[in-house]
Amino acid sequence: MQTRAKWRDMSVRAQRYTVALVLLLIGCTKAGLYDAKTPPLEANRVAVRGTVCTEDPELAKFPVKLVLVVDQANGPVYGEYDPGGERLAALGRLINSALQRPEYSVAVVGYGARGVKLAPNESSFTRNPGELLNAVTQLGVPEPCGEGVFCRDYNDGLRIAGNLIEDDMASITAGERGLTQYVVLLMNAGPQAPLVSARACCARGDARCLNQDEMPSNECQLLKDAEQVSAIRDVVADNGASGFELHIMHLAADADVSINDAVAATHERMAFVGGGRYERRENPSQLDFRALRLFDRQNSLRAKHFIVTNRNAAVHKGKMVADSDGDGLADILEADNGTDPLNPDTDGDGAGDMVELVASFDPLQPEDFQGCEDLDEKDFDADRDGLTDCDEALIGTDPSLVDTDGDGIPDGLEFNFGMDYLNRDGVEDDDGDGVANGDEVQEHTDPRVTDLPARLGSAYRYSVDDLGVQSEASVDGPDQISGIKVLHVGSGSTAGVGEFEYVPSDGANPATLSWKDALDREHGAPVDLMPSQTRIELPSSSYAAAQGDEGRFVRVEVKHAELPPRRLKETVRVVFRQRHCIQYVVRNIRLLETLTNRNDLTLYFAEAPTAKPEVAGPFRVAQIPIRFVPPATREPEGAMLDILDEEFVHYPKREFD
Repeated sequence: MQTRAKWRDMSVRAQRYTVALVLLLIGCTKAGLYDAKTPPLEANRVAVRGTVCTEDPELAKFPVKLVLVVDQANGPVYGEYDPGGERLAALGRLINSALQRPEYSVAVVGYGARGVKLAPNESSFTRNPGELLNAVTQLGVPEPCGEGVFCRDYNDGLRIAGNLIEDDMASITAGERGLTQYVVLLMNAGPQAPLVSARACCARGDARCLNQDEMPSNECQLLKDAEQVSAIRDVVADNGASGFELHIMHLAADADVSINDAVAATHERMAFVGGGRYERRENPSQLDFRALRLFDRQNSLRAKHFIVTNRNAAVHKGKMVADSDGDGLADILEADNGTDPLNPDTDGDGAGDMVELVASFDPLQPEDFQGCEDLDEKDFDADRDGLTDCDEALIGTDPSLVDTDGDGIPDGLEFNFGMDYLNRDGVEDDDGDGVANGDEVQEHTDPRVTDLPARLGSAYRYSVDDLGVQSEASVDGPDQISGIKVLHVGSGSTAGVGEFEYVPSDGANPATLSWKDALDREHGAPVDLMPSQTRIELPSSSYAAAQGDEGRFVRVEVKHAELPPRRLKETVRVVFRQRHCIQYVVRNIRLLETLTNRNDLTLYFAEAPTAKPEVAGPFRVAQIPIRFVPPATREPEGAMLDILDEEFVHYPKREFD
């Protein structure tokens, strides 16, 4: 019994010793770790959080190229069906509506026995109303049949539309192409004449089918029509454009209802394949293009990737070190190379110091680089990827794309972290430490060095939740009250017509702005537009503070120098749009002592076309400057920084921004 008691006592003491040792080890281990659940209290650590959503193409005014493909084959559409040319008047109104939107440009194609481009005269698309309305006038002249029975060839009209789209995609930058949506409106009044032969749909090697007589076939025509639309759609997607739609307005002009029904069958299929809408009109008095909702754009973007980086914290041999000028070259390496740690381009030739060193140029000797000669501003970074346009010319990336290879990681980060910026290598593990290259860039660790011990304390900690597609209120306008831009609309707002009221300053009192929700009878309390404030919230009369974001209010940005001189009321349209959103928290972002006391955080939100997520899409970018003076001074002071969705700016920029 004594022996058992002795062993039991020894066992208890051993357990206590083991527990104490484990606690000691845990305490020692946590001394070098960052607690992922609690924001840092140290001044040199910060966290960011917020919700960011993809842009709505309509609200963001992404470019739209509209092709009108219009039947002008001689027949009843010029006589019994539409003797007054109501369809042409409707086309004119449609063109005027499109040109009221700065993001729209238009082309017109007519077809009878063959297709022909009627407008524009030179380029693929235009915003010149004279050219476009002259083309509509030409559509008033019927085209006679060609040789044999070749009378109506809408396939050739669509072929020309496809060529215009391909030519346009080839003429614009990849960045502009990624924002551009192509829309084709086919306005057709009868069957393809002649119909395609059934032999055209024979399987390869089917001798019996190929040897049959030439017989027109509605079934084969339907198949070929769908294939043609599919081919145009695929070319648009493969070239990285934002999207493609084919809409059809069918003028049921034939006296034979069965012929109209056969046309309807193939056109409904074509519109389905083209992701558009089909409408049939028995007489021109019913003609209204609003039924096709040509200006209602579906959200064609999805969330792709999210990265936070400190531009003033370089990674070198597995450690974070200061990079005061944010050129990717650590201050300690700038000293070794004789370059200026406060100037990203020491010799001022447009190429950054690190780019010149990697490309085996002398960063201390100005040079005229091939590919940079025609740049107006060689040191300009048009796409905000961290590389100047001259840098991109030297290393082969696209200055119109934040992410040339489409992997969701900006070119500048890939270059600075030693990744392949022209080919996707995010899933590779170059240093063999078990962490993929892309994950290391996201966590701000070194993909070139096995740095697992350092990662435990220095890696950024991400928590990202996919919120899916969210319905959000937005405002279209205002246009007349200059100097006002709507940034956010409270989710409790009412869809419909709201109203701003602006009262200019009278000298003694500041200018004011007020908001009326569509549900309210009167405006909310006017808010003073003080020169020191650029962002202002405007409550509706039914808003209460307890409602918070669920209430009826709008947040606006004010450019005081552009405010109008007179009193104005302007109605605007409040609509609910669909956007793909993520909610994020990124912790353990380390701040370093730099020569400028600056640590600039950049948040990159990558978007991609829904139909082609692997292509290089647009980005939304937020830049957060932080002043850090060791050991304990930091501005802003909070351990957790809240980032608003409206702080993200789209890149690349659009032509009319």
